[in-house]
Amino acid sequence: MKRRLRQFIFIIISGCILLGLGGLPGWAAEANIQIEAERISVGDIVQFRIIVDSFSGNQPEVNQLDGLKIDYLGSSSSFQLINGQRSSTQVFTYVITAVKPGAYTIGPYEVTSGGKRISTNTVKLTVARGSASTNASGNSQGAAPNPGKTDSQLFFTFSIPKTKIYLGEKIPVKFRIYVGDVRINGPLRSLDFNQSEVLLDTPVKSSESDVTIDGQLYRMTEFTGTLSPVKTGAFTLGPAKMVCDVMVRKRVSSFFDFDDGYVRRTVQIDSNNSAKLNVLPLPNTGRPAAFSGGIGRFQLSASAGPTEVLQGDPITLKMTVTGSGNCKTIMPPRLATADGFKVYDAQRKENSGPGVNPENEATFEQVLIPLDPKLKQISPLVLSYFDPDAGVYREARTAPIRVTVKPNPNFNTAATLSGATASEEDEQLGQDIIYIKDHPGQMQFNPKPLYGETWFWLLQLIPVIGLLGAFCYRKNQELLLADTPESRALRATNKASQRLKTARELKEGRQFTELLEELHLTIRQYLGEKFNLPAAGMTVKVVEVLETKGIPAAILEQIKAYFERYDYYCFTGTTLNPDTAQELWDQVEGIIIGLENWKKSKVKSKAGKTLSTRGEIHGKN
Repeated sequence: MKRRLRQFIFIIISGCILLGLGGLPGWAAEANIQIEAERISVGDIVQFRIIVDSFSGNQPEVNQLDGLKIDYLGSSSSFQLINGQRSSTQVFTYVITAVKPGAYTIGPYEVTSGGKRISTNTVKLTVARGSASTNASGNSQGAAPNPGKTDSQLFFTFSIPKTKIYLGEKIPVKFRIYVGDVRINGPLRSLDFNQSEVLLDTPVKSSESDVTIDGQLYRMTEFTGTLSPVKTGAFTLGPAKMVCDVMVRKRVSSFFDFDDGYVRRTVQIDSNNSAKLNVLPLPNTGRPAAFSGGIGRFQLSASAGPTEVLQGDPITLKMTVTGSGNCKTIMPPRLATADGFKVYDAQRKENSGPGVNPENEATFEQVLIPLDPKLKQISPLVLSYFDPDAGVYREARTAPIRVTVKPNPNFNTAATLSGATASEEDEQLGQDIIYIKDHPGQMQFNPKPLYGETWFWLLQLIPVIGLLGAFCYRKNQELLLADTPESRALRATNKASQRLKTARELKEGRQFTELLEELHLTIRQYLGEKFNLPAAGMTVKVVEVLETKGIPAAILEQIKAYFERYDYYCFTGTTLNPDTAQELWDQVEGIIIGLENWKKSKVKSKAGKTLSTRGEIHGKN
């Protein structure tokens, strides 16, 4: 009894020691705020955490602050037991998005743990304007440029410099996309007006900045493109349409959510605005005869080389058109006068290289052949275009280009003008600047085209024959597999042939009892399926039924003799020997062969009568 009492006292004292050393410190709950950075700029984000030791209560209440956007990301917990001491920690994670500049105090927040209210510490956060809050000119950008009233987290607008334009005129268009509490996943799928009245070149990204609208921070991305009307008249431009994939923020309920708090969605959005557009036709008054089709404002430059040549040697003229307008479709400039030159058509060259914009630059090359050694210059080049801002036609000109042309005693002016030169006999193909073929050469006419060949039409019969063969094969298979008297009659021969093979094996194996039954089953099933008769219980009386079907008397006698012989061996108990077994097998085979030959002769006789009848009909006609 005393021993048990000592053990009980020892357990009580040990428990008190353990509780005093390891448990009591865990009951004192504490809450602290930790922030990743104390100074950020407008548009930046920063995380802060509320860490609660020995937590056993509810989530702290975190209120929004004017100028900051605070979102809850989730919580995590941990538990440790080291050297008999336990500790538990609960971490609540938040993210702050800076909307307005200023100095802010985060906290204190109250946490309820174990029925007690605990206050956290406070931390300071400074939000500076930073480069993200200024526009390209350096001015404060506190609001978006006329975005329209919206409470959406994703919207966009477009703007054009004027609403009265001419047909074919290119005007710039700007799209401003405002992204709030969502993320665009990947590039835009489409950004267009989807209107038949206008053509829009693919917009490209030009700038990106942060703006604040009604206290909400947005990331604004600007895309620029060019718009060209293809119809005249007044109509409404827009709203424009945008399709993109976005990652929408969702409330995270667990620290172990692995989707980063976002869900992917494909959205189509209409712009917040539209515009009235009036498209005018190009005026006929003052329109030059050699109008290039250019609409905009253009400059023209030209160069030539070589500038010192012999009479008849080529000079390459290079022309460059720059400016704002439809450079991609503009026609090449023309010479003010081409006297003394043979002029070839100008060719457009693809613009390439760094700093070259094909939208604002077009390059042409033209070959000139000087015919007169007295030529001193290439006349000015002229480009006629329409200025939509002034509403008038204008001309861009270059200065004359000086050249020196020396006499060439081997040059034939008449031959050059007619497309040949005096040295044409010595010309080597591939060594000249460009080989010009002045006649089509010898042409041959094929009097018989491909479809006139016999083998061509015979070749076309191959798929037709194959199709007919497949059709006939399918019909034959359907007939064989059908459960009709005709189908069963067709199958009867094959089945009888298979059973005779089985009977032969029994005969060779001297299994005479099994042979007798197999032969009887063979003849009964054959007659039943061939003539649509019941095979079960078939006896010698079947001859009377078969006689009505016109079967020859000799075959009927064979059938009658077989059934009588079968009845003799079956009911007298007489055993077959090898000779009698062979005779019985030959008798069954003879009946089947005789019936098959009779069937074939009937078919041929019927076909002959049909042909004879047709001949009589044709003869009478």
